[in-house]
Amino acid sequence: LREGEVEALNLPSRKYMQEGCGEPLEVQKRVDIATKGWAEILSMVELRPGYRDEGRHTFTVSHTERITHVRVNLYPDGGVARIRLPGIVAIDWDEIPESQVVELSSVRLGGLALACSDAHFGRPQNLIASDMPENMGGGWETARKFDRPRVLESDDDGCLKVPGEDWAIFRLGCVGIVERVIVDTMHFKGNFPESFKLEAICSPLLSDDAVRDGSGGKEVPWRTLIQRSRLSADTEHVYDLNGRALAADFGPVSHVKLRIFPDGGVARLRILGRRTVAPEETLQHRAAIAVDH
Repeated sequence: LREGEVEALNLPSRKYMQEGCGEPLEVQKRVDIATKGWAEILSMVELRPGYRDEGRHTFTVSHTERITHVRVNLYPDGGVARIRLPGIVAIDWDEIPESQVVELSSVRLGGLALACSDAHFGRPQNLIASDMPENMGGGWETARKFDRPRVLESDDDGCLKVPGEDWAIFRLGCVGIVERVIVDTMHFKGNFPESFKLEAICSPLLSDDAVRDGSGGKEVPWRTLIQRSRLSADTEHVYDLNGRALAADFGPVSHVKLRIFPDGGVARLRILGRRTVAPEETLQHRAAIAVDH
């Protein structure tokens, strides 16, 4: 578990564990055994058998201090299939100089996929994973569109005139100046997008819902960071924005929107740059939003 703040606990049990659910009331005396030094984030709760319709448990956690390790106590014994800890990644930014170029979009630094138009073959969250995918299933791929014209024509920039597009929105782990963008179509050879466009905003205090749906009923004012550009099969496309007038004039970025034309699959999206805003301020705001919800 990376250092962060836990918002919820998810404990699903499965049918092969139906006979092993613990009974908390029978073992109340074990609550304090070997727990000295551990902060309690969830009191003892009773679990249900692992039937499909009732074996999944979700608990809201109000603990807001940073956590690096968790300990699960079962009473008296039994089995749990999975434990998931959704939360906010809290990085020790003091160890990362402001002059250092980091992957602002990385899930390891708190990057998060907020929304997408389609996730037929893969989730957009895969795009900001730290490792490389083993196959196409480790990327983000959308369903095919069947309204393409029989004769394909190109525009003045060399991009095909095709109807439709798909998109995915990402919140960066920290506000920063973007210096390099990597769009990798690794493994996607016959089903990569024809082209892409990257847009961005700097609105670190907007809630995730506001970015997804628009703030106050208005559309989010996305601005173009990279103009529509052609993509190739199974290729790492690198766009160096350092020193370009566009990057200098654009300013800090908090969110990016990847638009692909007309559909297809992308393995990884990496947004690299230098942080410009104290991350703790944004983190505290996000934590406050999480508590309110």
